[in-house]
Amino acid sequence: MQVIPGSTSIELARELAEYTQYSLLIPKFKSFSDGEQYLRVPQKPEKRVLIIQSLYSPQETNLFQLLNLISTVKRLGSESIYVFIPYLCYARADREVFDGDAISAKTVINLLESVGTDHLITVDVHNPGIFKYANKMKTSNLYPAKSIIAYLSKCVKNISELEVVAPDEGAIDRAKWLAKELNTTSTNFVKTRDPETNLADVSLGSANITSQRIILVDDIMSTGSSLVQAASLLTLKNINEIHVVVSHAMGTTAVDLLREIGNGVVVSTISVPSPISKISTIEDLIDLLKILGEEEK
Repeated sequence: MQVIPGSTSIELARELAEYTQYSLLIPKFKSFSDGEQYLRVPQKPEKRVLIIQSLYSPQETNLFQLLNLISTVKRLGSESIYVFIPYLCYARADREVFDGDAISAKTVINLLESVGTDHLITVDVHNPGIFKYANKMKTSNLYPAKSIIAYLSKCVKNISELEVVAPDEGAIDRAKWLAKELNTTSTNFVKTRDPETNLADVSLGSANITSQRIILVDDIMSTGSSLVQAASLLTLKNINEIHVVVSHAMGTTAVDLLREIGNGVVVSTISVPSPISKISTIEDLIDLLKILGEEEK
């Protein structure tokens, strides 16, 4: 397999190529004064390729570059095109809340498929249900539990004693995945959101907290208000060690407050650049690629 990065993921592609001994092909990128982009793949790509591009801000620019790259590689002869997108833009626009709302996630999935993606791989996408919009394109959603545990093991003592807590029902699966890998327990709070103001309210619900040491997990940190509410609820139960792990750090204004409340680590994967983006997903990606390779035989 050959690794080909878009401009947002060159270092991640270098790391993957070094780790696996996959060949690495880096395209030429530049922007013109009018904002249009130039792209050139400087040599013929291999038949089987993995294109990597994270789609954080500016989302439209990075998305078009990725679409252009997939289309170009396919035109140049690649026959099996895997696309790894650590952060998939518009994944939260997954349904109509009000009549006439654009389902932008559907548009993105359809575009990726239309230019030649054979297999799409994402990291902890907000709602894996959006993959139903793909017709022939295969899809995989990766939760980087192995990479998270490897990072936490370096900075948190006795991580198997930690209980995993999701701040809402939507994060139950990732809490269970991580808890399974840690061989520990998990539970969740309840979150309700006003569809007009988008403000969220977090409550304990039927959560059963059994440990005095907690990991809060979520997919995206934007304002961080839900995580702050969840951490504050935990302190009411006299829990004073609270670590926070998110997959995508879209905003970090709440980081200092979360550290103050929980006296713990606040960290995310490197899917989006930020001061807390520390966890590489390489190990989990390699494991998934091995599984997919075996399935293809």
